[in-house]
Amino acid sequence: MLPIKKLIFPFLTLCVLLSACDSNSDDTAEIEITDLEVGSGDLVQNQTTIIIAWEGRLPDGSIFDSSTIQEEDLIFTLGVGKVIAGLDEGIQGMRIGGIRKIVIPPSKAFGRQGSCLENGSCPVPGNTTVTYEVEIKSRMLTVRIEEVIEGSGPPAEVGDLIHVQYIGALLSGTVFDASEQHGLNAVLEFRLGNGDVIEGWEIGVAGMRVGGTRFLTIPPELAYGENPNGNVPAWSVLVFRVDLVQIVDEG
Repeated sequence: MLPIKKLIFPFLTLCVLLSACDSNSDDTAEIEITDLEVGSGDLVQNQTTIIIAWEGRLPDGSIFDSSTIQEEDLIFTLGVGKVIAGLDEGIQGMRIGGIRKIVIPPSKAFGRQGSCLENGSCPVPGNTTVTYEVEIKSRMLTVRIEEVIEGSGPPAEVGDLIHVQYIGALLSGTVFDASEQHGLNAVLEFRLGNGDVIEGWEIGVAGMRVGGTRFLTIPPELAYGENPNGNVPAWSVLVFRVDLVQIVDEG
């Protein structure tokens, strides 16, 4: 199997996922919000998985991170601690299509420590107020499928017994499981539609052909939801590379 594609780990998630933040002395500071566009779609609510475009600026106006820089929108579940507290709070009440400026004090952003990289640089210094411009692009209601190799032969259908190889990773890029961890050339066998795998796999693997490869981005609602599972924290968006090795038995 080829390596899983590069995954994005934006600065705005570093605080929570790497425990990189501490509380600022002014714990009473509040965020400031300005709606640039209200949007006409549904209100986003806690425990809803959303896709956003964003831009983060320091007080001098310089951009320290953005979806343009990362070349990737951010997918996360709102209100469950997957992003800094100021964003979880500031996005509340937005509608799909809305754009909002959120000014976040250090106590609800990156604290006294700031946001630093492994090379020692700190794009966000400690005790820094940050400003995000956030656009709610959509809710993530189903599996995002990227067809890398189409494969050949009949498509896998409900009732088929199939063999696949896979790599599963968090959005941070951390691999939490892979078929090769279970033995050289190991495969996972399951019957499509039997409920033996997470719902996101049932949706994302259906229609694959032998020799085919797909990347599946699966929202937590179609994976493990609020329940941690092994090395997978609660409310995790998952990315899988799946190779269909064989259709053993057509249902």
